[in-house]
Amino acid sequence: MTSISIDRYCSITRWATWHLSYAQVFRWIAALWVIAFTLIIPPLFGWSRYVIEGIQTSCSFDWLTQEPVEKAYVLYLTVLGFFLPLIVIFVCYVRIIRYVVRHRQVMNTAGFVRVHSSPRLGEIVLNSNQSINVCGVRDDTRNSATLTGIYSEKSLEQRQVIQDNDVKAATTCAIIVVLFVLAWGPYTVVALIGIWGDQSLVTPYSNALPVLFCKTSAVYNPVVYALMNKRFRSVVWSFFQHGYSSGDQRTSGSSCNPPP
Repeated sequence: MTSISIDRYCSITRWATWHLSYAQVFRWIAALWVIAFTLIIPPLFGWSRYVIEGIQTSCSFDWLTQEPVEKAYVLYLTVLGFFLPLIVIFVCYVRIIRYVVRHRQVMNTAGFVRVHSSPRLGEIVLNSNQSINVCGVRDDTRNSATLTGIYSEKSLEQRQVIQDNDVKAATTCAIIVVLFVLAWGPYTVVALIGIWGDQSLVTPYSNALPVLFCKTSAVYNPVVYALMNKRFRSVVWSFFQHGYSSGDQRTSGSSCNPPP
C-alpha cells in the first residue's frame, strides 16, 4: 500500500518525468520483498518467536511475553510495519489532494485555448493577471497573461483525462488503505495491549475476532478493485470470456464487451 501511494503521488504530481520501466518495477517489487523479510525473519533467528495465538488456529509473533526482547521486536514491527507506512501514505495522499486542488483552480482560471497554425504549438490565455510558465515562454500583459508552449488543445485534453484517471486510481487506493487500517488496526491495538498493557483484557476469544478480521483484507481487496476500477473489471471480464471461449475464438482476436 505504501509503494502504491508513492507511485500515485509521483505519477500525478510529476507526470512529465515519472515513468517506470519494467526493470525499475521489478527492482521496486524486489525491494518490497526484502523489506518484508527484514520484518518477519528476526523471530527465526532468536529475536522473539512465533507462537500459536487466539483460538489456536493461527500463528503470530509472541505479543504476550512481556520481556525486553519481545517488547523490542513488537515495537520494531509495529513502528516499521504499521505506523511508519501509514505516515508515508497519509503524507502522499494529502499532497495529492493539495496538488489536485491547485490544478483545478488553474484549470478554472483558464479562459480558452488558442491554437496556432502549427499543430503542436498553442497558447493558453488566462482571464486574469496570473500566468503559468510551462515551457519557459511567457508573455505577460496588463489585462491577461498568455502562455505559449508546445501544447495543443488535444494534448491538454489528453493530459486532463490521464490525470483524472490517476486521481480515480489514487481514490481507489485510498479506500483500500482505509480498509486495511480498519482490518489491521484492531489487531495492532490488541498486540500492543498484550505486550505493554493489562493482559487480562486479552482473552483467546477477544483476540479471535481481530485476527479473523485482519486476514479478510486479502479477500476484499480484489472486490474493491472490481467495484471501483473499470479497467480492472474489463480485464477480469475478458479473462473469463476467453476462458470459456473456444481456441479458434482466442486466436482470431475476438473481443467482448465488459459489463457496465
